[in-house]
Amino acid sequence: MLISQKIRIYPNKTMVKQLEGMFGYSRYSYNVTLALWNEMYDNGERPNERTVRNRYKQTMKNEWETEYTPNIFDNACKDMAFGWDMFFKRISRRPKFKSKRKSKESFTINRKNNSTIRIKNGRLFLPKFKYGIRMSENIKYDGIIKLCTISKRANQYYTSLTIDTNEEFYRSLSTLPSVGIDANIGHFNISEDIHGFNTPLNNLTPLYERISYYQKLLSRKVKGSNKYNVVKIKLQKLYLKIQNIQDDWLHKFTSHIIQNYHKICIEDLNVKGMLINRKISKKISRSMFYRFKMFLQYKCNMYGN
Repeated sequence: MLISQKIRIYPNKTMVKQLEGMFGYSRYSYNVTLALWNEMYDNGERPNERTVRNRYKQTMKNEWETEYTPNIFDNACKDMAFGWDMFFKRISRRPKFKSKRKSKESFTINRKNNSTIRIKNGRLFLPKFKYGIRMSENIKYDGIIKLCTISKRANQYYTSLTIDTNEEFYRSLSTLPSVGIDANIGHFNISEDIHGFNTPLNNLTPLYERISYYQKLLSRKVKGSNKYNVVKIKLQKLYLKIQNIQDDWLHKFTSHIIQNYHKICIEDLNVKGMLINRKISKKISRSMFYRFKMFLQYKCNMYGN
């Protein structure tokens, strides 16, 4: 079973420079392979991940790329090809080039051997990081680390580890009752509980007011200036704080449901249709309907509900 765990990491100044370079190399790899794919596609060829990757390495590879592990390039090319697959299946739009200012800063490294990704004494060891990056906590599961994604958000760095574990999470659920869940704005109703569960939506109002203030402040700054970047980071930290509060509540609520009920039924809401109503569209977008369903699904698959 594959399980992912996201952990905050604390790189020093030298490591931060290395990570920033790897973010840029991953973005460059994605853009250059996308440009090559577009060229091949417009010329009537039928490109795929392997042909694009091989043609680039044979004809276009630069000498400075040896400073970075080729693992980053391979995974960026894989992500680009996946975007085209989703486009051909009519699930998403045609892949676009990544922007340095707007795109998410991240890169992925997959396991080649036992020394590619390893954790020792609370530190994460990756290629080009000889002394390891300090982690806020250890991994919770025993197994082999298959993937490691490093990302940056609100000037903070995180690692998402995909672990292949043999741990058994299934348990006997035949004696537990069934339950139906009714999702509403600001609270979730359970058929077995009269009172229901209130979401943190109303408690987040002061944070949303601060976000509105910083958004107005940001609109008056010159893009790219130091003051603009300072306000932007404050705004990103507020969004991150809200998401952490929401995720904490969702994890506790879904864990309570998984532990106490066997069969779980939830209503299928037409969220896109509900967003048309301007009077409640903002509250609906903050009601966590999709994330609640996503959290509940992966925990049901894990524990056998």
